[in-house]
Amino acid sequence: MRGRSTVPGLLVAACLLGAVQASAGPLQPTAPATAPAAGPAAGNRLDGAERAERPDPADLGRGLRYFRAGTLETDLASLAPALASGPLVLDLRAAQGDAVSTARLQELLAQRPPAEAANRPLFVLLSADTPAGIRAAVPAAPAVVTLGCPGPGFEPGLSVSTDPARDRAAVAALAGGRPALDLIVEKLDKPRYDEARLARNHANGHRANDQQESPAKDKPAATSTSAAPAPEAPVQDLVLQRAVFLHRALLALGRLPQKD
Repeated sequence: MRGRSTVPGLLVAACLLGAVQASAGPLQPTAPATAPAAGPAAGNRLDGAERAERPDPADLGRGLRYFRAGTLETDLASLAPALASGPLVLDLRAAQGDAVSTARLQELLAQRPPAEAANRPLFVLLSADTPAGIRAAVPAAPAVVTLGCPGPGFEPGLSVSTDPARDRAAVAALAGGRPALDLIVEKLDKPRYDEARLARNHANGHRANDQQESPAKDKPAATSTSAAPAPEAPVQDLVLQRAVFLHRALLALGRLPQKD
């Protein structure tokens, strides 16, 4: 089942920036966005340039970075510079920590000056599996948006409709070292149809747009009557994907400094 936000991305972006402006004053004007306006097409895939492999696994493109906290006692040392670097996705879905580290997390998040936070939104990923103390450490502050799959006793600021098991699979993949960008970019599995194949089809008398070979001539006969198992659905992080789309919406609205 494909995830759908319960609140349209652009509406949430406008509300988010409205809250920031109310508390921190008007944002500095930025150049008009050159990206196409967010819409159904923009909401289903990332820009083609963003599909290229990135050497930095924390780079989500356009100035947005990803930080996953697993064990707070060891990971919080790197959180402060990450918070100061720019817009950030902070993934706390699998975070664990004692009372001291949880208090330190709350302190770090509360130290963000509102005026500076206007250009550095923080997207916090949570889940019903996140300890309640860690969820409570995330402040209800301007430019802070919590996202997640709702569950028993947990309702994020922005709900993403997805199967909890699918969300856990994505969290496990990230914990296992999968780059975050791999889980949010749709990979198209299309047969290649290049000039060589076009020439071959033309020589064989096939139509130019005939991309399928004759099953009788080019494919071996089936040797078994049993149906092949359906391919396993690829792991996709719909919660992280929604945070990235929200960041792109803010850029498209001209609310954030443009990044290449």
